[in-house]
Amino acid sequence: ARPRRFLPTELGFGDPRVPEVREAQADLAREHGVDAFCYLYPWGAAGPLWDAPWRDLVASGRPELPFCLMVAVEEGEPIATARAARLLDDVAPGLADRRYLRIDGRPLVAVRDVSRFADPAASARQWRAAAAARGLGEIHLCAAEPAPADRPEDLGFDSFLETPASTAHTADGADAANGANAANAANPANAAAAVAAALTRPWPPFRFFRSVECRRDAADPRAGELYEHWLRSAVDATRRHGGGLVFVDSWNDWLRGAYLEPDDGDGRAALLATRRAARGPASGLVLLRQLREVLGDVEGPAARVLGELGQVLGLHEHTRDRLLASVEAALARGEAASGPEILRWVPVASRHLPPSGGGFCLDLVGTVGGAELYGASEPIPLRGDQIHLAGWAHAGCAPDEVDLFLALESSGGAGDRIFRVAERVARLDVVAAFPGHPARCGFDTVVDLAGLPPDVYRVAIVQRTPQGAYRDATAVTVRPD
Repeated sequence: ARPRRFLPTELGFGDPRVPEVREAQADLAREHGVDAFCYLYPWGAAGPLWDAPWRDLVASGRPELPFCLMVAVEEGEPIATARAARLLDDVAPGLADRRYLRIDGRPLVAVRDVSRFADPAASARQWRAAAAARGLGEIHLCAAEPAPADRPEDLGFDSFLETPASTAHTADGADAANGANAANAANPANAAAAVAAALTRPWPPFRFFRSVECRRDAADPRAGELYEHWLRSAVDATRRHGGGLVFVDSWNDWLRGAYLEPDDGDGRAALLATRRAARGPASGLVLLRQLREVLGDVEGPAARVLGELGQVLGLHEHTRDRLLASVEAALARGEAASGPEILRWVPVASRHLPPSGGGFCLDLVGTVGGAELYGASEPIPLRGDQIHLAGWAHAGCAPDEVDLFLALESSGGAGDRIFRVAERVARLDVVAAFPGHPARCGFDTVVDLAGLPPDVYRVAIVQRTPQGAYRDATAVTVRPD
């Protein structure tokens, strides 16, 4: 095939019905920060369509790894409520298993394609009653998006599961990373924009589980970096909202190129990225300690540690490019761009800062500042390629948690330019005026305008925080002279 497909290495073409395969999968999962498996369970009105791995998993009591179930409803006529009641009978032995994954003490049952039930709410009531009758107690019902309701409660469910756009209705399997919507990965620009859209999606006012796609694609050598950035952000957001579960799509969907298992392309890279995102153990100091432990055998474990260290360094090198791509999508500026710093102009309303308090001010452009800057009736002329910009910005959280950007937004379609502010500076005058603001809320930087087309540009301040991205346009306009 062109491009070629990667092939499995350590586990080979493993059959999940074989106990040794399931044990090897569980060992890899535990080693790399995956705390549970979510088994896809194809099911229809006549019962399970293929449940051999599930039956063997429950009957054998092995492996010792938590698991849960995602029911994938077959296509066809809507399933009547009386038929839907069979589902709980089919899966009840597994829900009673001591290894089964629970949310607040309740067995988690995820259901995909809930719209294929004639009456999802009535079916949910049937399942709850059947679970109680079997001594299972309360169950936690989770509906995978897209769902035919705005809230899970409207369907009689307890939560929604985010489904990456490119994986809806096609996944072979999934795994869950405890603690912790991508476009077609064949187009890296589309993938980056879709990930950025997922990262900036507001957290809904109901129980919600994030889902991250691990796409392995020879056409996009940075797909692994994008996955790690996405998963790390999903894990952080989940923890901030008091949750403990993030789904990864998937463990072994080789046909779709979405898998964590080792392959002959980059080996365990996806598993190592998962461990870093979920556990955070791969800092430079930890890797250095690992290197010391195995330094005597450079042909074995030392080689693997050095390989991971190289992956981490490579990730850090490209962080800026990926972050700029995320900001571009967050600003809704489209995917057409001639480079990582050039943005296409689309009018966007400023987003308000968080209720915890914030603010921003541009104090200096070139040599112009103060009242002269904001009282100018004409755009401020910019002379030369190196322009000095200074001011302050606070988005309600510590400056170290904020990625700060300055944007020049074209009014005539000449193309926008965005610059990352690498360092923050102290502004004691701001703290005196606003006691709740941090001292290092300021910025004082020089930007390179070489090649900036003639046009009038509005200066905007963009702050990307763990809670979201905020864009605020100042009243200052500039024009390259």
